Amino acid sequence: MEERKKKGIGLYWKILIIAGCIMAVAFALSFWPRLCDRYTDNIYPHVLSVNAHVTNLVPFAIGEILMFAGAIVLAATVILSVVFAVRAIVLKVRGGRSPRGFRFYRIWMKCILAIVVAVAWLYLFRWWIPFRGRVLGEPEKQSTFTLEELRYARNCMVETMNAACREQPRDADGRVIYEDKEAIYETVVRAMKSLSDRFPRLRGYYGLPKEAISSDFYEWMNIGGFTFSFSLEISVNRYVSRRYFYVLSCHEAAHNKGFFKENEAEFIAFLSSLASDDPRMVCEGVF
Repeated sequence: MEERKKKGIGLYWKILIIAGCIMAVAFALSFWPRLCDRYTDNIYPHVLSVNAHVTNLVPFAIGEILMFAGAIVLAATVILSVVFAVRAIVLKVRGGRSPRGFRFYRIWMKCILAIVVAVAWLYLFRWWIPFRGRVLGEPEKQSTFTLEELRYARNCMVETMNAACREQPRDADGRVIYEDKEAIYETVVRAMKSLSDRFPRLRGYYGLPKEAISSDFYEWMNIGGFTFSFSLEISVNRYVSRRYFYVLSCHEAAHNKGFFKENEAEFIAFLSSLASDDPRMVCEGVF
């Protein structure tokens, strides 16, 4: 009898092994915050720019669709696994062969494994590494303020907000006139870019916020917006008011630009509001 030639590792497993090794090294390096900041400052903006140019062509959030698809695939995988496990046990008890369709199940599970690795890759390089960096990408500084300094800061914010309130455009009944959300977002981007000398990550191309298909769920959960890390898209609740949209879109855009910690995004939104040339954004941001 001729000896069968031993099969080597196939292309599928080679790709998964190489991807796994790269992710393992990247994950280990993510525990050095300075390295994470270097990645977020120099590589992540290019990834975001290419991604945003593509996803901006689509009116809906691709990440949201993929999330729904992932839930369906997960449910199908569980059902298939249970069915084939039961059939295998029954056939083993009866002394039969492997159940029909096992080849299909094996291919299905290989596809699932590839999807899991791909999602892990995207989350690692699009969320985890930027998230592991230092706050605002800078060394932490501990500062103490006197009560007098805090009072001065409070008074400045109150004066700024009052001045902005007086400058807001109003109709004949005294109600504030707000632009549509597209124009509001242009104002937000302009304000954020004005801080780019201080925070270089705010330069470059911005992804557009998209109304969530599941806005009713967002509303039920009291969620204004969400940034899909694996698709780098901003998804917003369609029911949020135009007044709140200034701060919301600014907060989510800050996440999208690599400031994934909540305190970072809040701070960037606050500073952007102060730097805005639109009194409506100034008023909402300080308020």
